[in-house]
Formats: sequence, structure tokens, C-alpha cells
Amino acid sequence: MGKREYKNFIEDIEDRASNKLFYKFVIVLFAFYMFLLICNQAFYSNFSYLTIFGTSMQNTLNPYPRKVTTQNGREESWQDGVYVRLSQNVDYGDIVIIQSDGISAHDSIIKRVLGKEGDYITIAKIDVEGVEGGEYRFMRVRADSGGVVEVLYEDYIRSYTEWTANEYHTGQITDANGIVYERNFYNYYTLSYPSKKFKVNELDGKEVTFFQVPENHIFFMGDNRANSTDARFIGTKSTDKILGYVVEIIRDGSNYEGNNDWWKNRFVGFAKICYKEVLRFFGANV
Repeated sequence: MGKREYKNFIEDIEDRASNKLFYKFVIVLFAFYMFLLICNQAFYSNFSYLTIFGTSMQNTLNPYPRKVTTQNGREESWQDGVYVRLSQNVDYGDIVIIQSDGISAHDSIIKRVLGKEGDYITIAKIDVEGVEGGEYRFMRVRADSGGVVEVLYEDYIRSYTEWTANEYHTGQITDANGIVYERNFYNYYTLSYPSKKFKVNELDGKEVTFFQVPENHIFFMGDNRANSTDARFIGTKSTDKILGYVVEIIRDGSNYEGNNDWWKNRFVGFAKICYKEVLRFFGANV
């Protein structure tokens, strides 16, 4: 074999090796793309991302909202977003997305679950040290509790003082036992829901009127109780109206002007959920 033939032979081998390497690279790249595509499809068949408008869930969501004007000319408060698991299997304390049925400018509303089917619920004032006239508290008797009254002290709500004093709720209702109820809630539920009296220790054992949550329904409120249109005013909603529940809150997840990290914040939330799902797949309780 001459020098020229030998050189051509070596070049031919190198060309084949380069082509094989290129083809392997294309195959690996395609496989990686398909893997990401399948993962993305799997993720968004079970989860969804939503930008949160409004202040009804402060301070849990949008504590420092930005003001924007939407395409329909409405001025909206927004900042945070949430990843939502698309499921109607919700529990106490879950933050849920509910079909709005025309009670909102948006297709859905976001609130916190506080009562489930069969529970008895009410909102009444209790004495609070240093607070003249007391403050409202949500009270609940779970369907499976044997009549035990829970008076909730919710550290996630914006302000008990604002809730009790806000003009939205003035004109309280006082019954024959001297129990003070939130007016709007009491008036709505007296007309529409069966009631029962339970003794409440925090009110010196006085009997308080509770209202029953219907079968397959939930009772929900916003964390900003002084500024939230929720089940106190529109009644309980059927569980089939639930679109999902929040699994991850994304701070500054909105793509507003000046927020250059919104995509990073969303990706971190996405990665956290994926990590938890992998652990759950292998039996971890997360």
C-alpha cells in the first residue's frame, strides 16, 4: 500500500468515526429531548401553574403585590404563583382552586378549606386578652369527632383585628345567649343550612349555633378575612368544583417588569415537586 493509499485509508477511518460520533450525539440528544418531553407531559397531566391575582389570600399569597392593568382594563394585584395538583381529594387547611361560577373576574378562585361534608361550622366572637369586645374565631365540629368543638387559632391569616373591625362585617348578630356572630355568615347560613347547638368552653360553656356542611361540599375562606369573597357570602361548594390544591407556592413567580428571576423561581418549584414525586414513587412519605 502506497503512502497516498494509506493516507486515504486513515482519512476514511477518521471520517467514519466522526460520522458515528455525530450519529451517537444526535441519538443521545433526541433521547434526552424525548425524555424531557415525556416528563413534561406527565408533569402537566397532574399539575398546573397559576398566577395569583388579588389580595384575598394575604399574607400567604401576594403579601407585597404589584399593580398591573390587564388586557380587559382591570387593575389587578399580583406577584406570586402556585403549582397545583389536579385533584379533588383535599383535606383541612389545603389551599384549593375552585371554579368561580361568575363570582370572580377570573375563571377560578383560590381559598383555604376549613370545613368538609358533615362538619358543623360557625364564626363567633370570643374574649381575647387586651382586645375590647373580643375577636372572631372560626369554630368547627368535625363529622367524626364525636361532638368535640375546635376553636381555630389560625396563624396564617392576615389579621384578626382587621377581620373583626372591617366595615365589610359590621352589623353583628347577637343571639339570646349573648353570642356574637359574624353578620354576613350568620344571615346566609341561617337561611340555607341545617343548624345545631354545641357548648363552647371558650365561651364559658354557652351553647353556640353551628351550621352543617352538606354532603360532598366544602366550606372555604380566604386568609385575608377582611377582604375575601368566599363561602361566608356565596355558600359552600360541591367538591366537583375543585380544580386542585396547592403543592408549591412560587414567590415572585409572575413575569412582571423588573422581575428577572421569575423563570428561576418557577423552575426551582418545578424541581422540588419532581424530587418529591420521585421519593413518593419509591415509597417515601413526603
